[in-house]
Amino acid sequence: LPSGAEVVVDIYIDNVASLAAYEFELAFDPALLGYVSVTNGAFLGSTGRNVTCLPPILEVGSVRFGCVTFAPPPPDGPTGSGLLATVRLSSSCSGDSTLALTLASLGDALGTSIPTGSQNGAVTITGGGACPTPTTTPTPGAATPTHTPSATPTDTPVGPTATPVPQLCAAAAGAAYCILPAFQSTYAGGQIVVQIGVDNVANLGAFQFGLLFDETLLEAVGVANGSLLGSTGRSVVCLPAIEPGRVQFACNTLGTSPPGPDGSGIVAEVTLQALDGALGLSLLWLQNTQLIDITSASIPVTAVSGGQVSIGEPPTATTTPTPTQTATATNTPLPTSTPTPCPPGGCPTPTSTVTPSITPTPTVTPTETTSPTVQPTATATATPFACGGGVVLVVCVEPDEQDIALGSSVTVAVEIANAPELGAFQISLAYAPAVVSVVDVTAGPFLSSTFRNVTCLAPAMSPGLIQYTCVSLEPTPAGPAGSGTLALFTVQGEAVGASSLTVLDVVLADIGGAGYPAPALLHGSVTVFEPPTPSPTISPTRTNSPTLTPTNTPTTSPTPCPTEGCPTPTSTTTPSITPTPSTTPTAFDTPTPSSTPTATPSPTPTPAAGPLTLRVEPLSQTVGLGTFTTVDIVTDNVANLGSFQFTLSYNPAVTILQALDVGPFLGSTGRSVVCLPAMLGDGEAELACATLGAVLPGPSGTGVLATLTFLAFAPGSSPQHLSDPILTDITSSGLLPIVMQDGVIEVGPAGGTPAGTPTSTPTPDPTDTDGDGCSDERENGPDETLGGLRDPLNPWDFYDVAGSPLPPQNGAPDGIIDLPNDILGVIQHHPAGTLGYDAQFDRGPWSGSNSWNETQGPDGVIDLPNDILGVILQFNHSCV
Repeated sequence: LPSGAEVVVDIYIDNVASLAAYEFELAFDPALLGYVSVTNGAFLGSTGRNVTCLPPILEVGSVRFGCVTFAPPPPDGPTGSGLLATVRLSSSCSGDSTLALTLASLGDALGTSIPTGSQNGAVTITGGGACPTPTTTPTPGAATPTHTPSATPTDTPVGPTATPVPQLCAAAAGAAYCILPAFQSTYAGGQIVVQIGVDNVANLGAFQFGLLFDETLLEAVGVANGSLLGSTGRSVVCLPAIEPGRVQFACNTLGTSPPGPDGSGIVAEVTLQALDGALGLSLLWLQNTQLIDITSASIPVTAVSGGQVSIGEPPTATTTPTPTQTATATNTPLPTSTPTPCPPGGCPTPTSTVTPSITPTPTVTPTETTSPTVQPTATATATPFACGGGVVLVVCVEPDEQDIALGSSVTVAVEIANAPELGAFQISLAYAPAVVSVVDVTAGPFLSSTFRNVTCLAPAMSPGLIQYTCVSLEPTPAGPAGSGTLALFTVQGEAVGASSLTVLDVVLADIGGAGYPAPALLHGSVTVFEPPTPSPTISPTRTNSPTLTPTNTPTTSPTPCPTEGCPTPTSTTTPSITPTPSTTPTAFDTPTPSSTPTATPSPTPTPAAGPLTLRVEPLSQTVGLGTFTTVDIVTDNVANLGSFQFTLSYNPAVTILQALDVGPFLGSTGRSVVCLPAMLGDGEAELACATLGAVLPGPSGTGVLATLTFLAFAPGSSPQHLSDPILTDITSSGLLPIVMQDGVIEVGPAGGTPAGTPTSTPTPDPTDTDGDGCSDERENGPDETLGGLRDPLNPWDFYDVAGSPLPPQNGAPDGIIDLPNDILGVIQHHPAGTLGYDAQFDRGPWSGSNSWNETQGPDGVIDLPNDILGVILQFNHSCV
């Protein structure tokens, strides 16, 4: 070639089978040639496998380069011959140079090393003068090109970083993980995409998370890296692991430049599919969340928020069109009829159209469903409607002022006006608990007005505050828009005085779960007055009272009323029965034990056995460093439990929360359990669950509400402190008082003898002959992901090399092969990394079928096919 021409060197492979990784080193005369670039060829990815290449390692007179594909077949790696890579070199002087392959390594899709021969080449440059070696030497070192790319990407992140400036998760002071959107709906057989977002990251280099869901309702069909991690131009390596009910995903970037991204963004997208015949609500829960910068330093995660997926009946082609047209027809008359222009003949026509569609299903409700009935209702509501004017989205209390007699109850509506298409709402109503109480809440007609199925969670109640949430489950038909009633609250006067009714924490979302901006809020008030003593109310009440009294009298009479006691309680009880709920609530409120003979007597003796308690079990335990342990949140002497909420705080410097699972007790009587996404902070976890329905009783006695799994992260003490407890019965009445008992986890040295849980260490690890952290019992087991299918006499077949999450990642092994400690540790000790060789991270080739079969000890070099691919193939294997 003439001097000054570019030398293009192609690296080819012949007669290979199932190629998954390659690495080579090309040596040349640095006095004659200079490095320009190296690129991966088309062959390695030709079967559709994802290819990741490590940054080239440049030395004077040589370039080292390697690429790898991950995951077992299918698809298999390519077979035959093809172009692996192209190296470009510059020339500026005359002479001859050999092109020598000083390293050539190949691996197949199962990680097995492929025996390789190599053939060198040569190049002759003519027409130039002699090149002084000292002058040329720095050039191949690529000092200038190395600085140029680092300067360019430094500018590049400024663009991407500015894009995700708005926070995606709830406002958090530090780094946060969240599921986006927080709520989605689909139908049996349908698919949704769940995005995993992060906030407030700096120089992000790697992440890891586990996504949990209900495997009886959903299955994962795929997971992919999001846009954030590689947005600054860094090479990304990802490791997916999909199991029933769980997706574990970890991605890492390679090299020290360019920098990692800052701010907020999407790190991953998970595709979930609803199973055939599935119907219900699945929580989406994140665990094992980690964020790491490009120096391998941990970025503390201060908040994690989950989500929910509602699965409804699949849409039917026949039914969907009918309600859609009916809804349109209904909406058209409503605005027209607001001025009440319907006396002549206009109303009958829409009536005949609407009646055929609505009559079959809601025969009971449709006395209100008939056009004449619905229209007056809308007109009557619109006249005093506090939210009615303008075009602003408003939520208000209607009527805004009411007077009620002491001991009586009224219905207060929470209305919405100018709403876009609505799919879900959450509202809280605050009141003065010394003056009034909320005794009932039901969904208003608005959310279901387009014939969507609506599910409402049991209200969350605390003194002076009630929160109510309703969602509609189907993707079709369209959600309602405009104005209407969201919820109806029954308020009872408890003492003479005035109470404001304040709407708080309103959340509105469309049918896809996307949130709307916060609405304007208009509040209300009630005034409770003392009724006159000779009240005429008692008179009609006595008419109803005999009807109810005989029903209760036979049961009550034998025990508490033999003489004259019955007449007096009857008159006292009668006023409380007078309000609308005289049939059901009063029968349960006054003679609770008699009204429900079977269910009520059992709670009565239970509290007598001791106080209502919420406690941590066990109270105290000692575990070894690097081990996992669990604590249960237990309630004692509870009666007819309908919901619970608690916050548990712990020492995050000593223990790390790995999982939070709902216990079996709340649903043990057959009631449907719904839990809000757990709120996780730095050293704090909050869980709230409720049950639905009024038919089955709640559980009574003692049981486990929740189980928390912790990793013993560092020696020390981690107190388990309970706070903010709420326990209610199935009517949402608070159960008080609650006695709380805290616990503590003491973490000793690794391998220490646990005092509180003596079985945790001896049982799983009876004997570890080869000392690799995996017991002989585990290594002889049938499941490689649990340490099995290994040789209990081979100390190298379990690729657990480090347990410390901090550089230089040379802490004692922790029993789990994960991204931040093991995979990232091996990559950092690869020649392309920053930490240099360390035998702790080195393994030789394996002669068995997998990297955990017949694995050899350190061979003096941390390379791609043996070490990086070897540890990746064992990702998520655990012996703890």
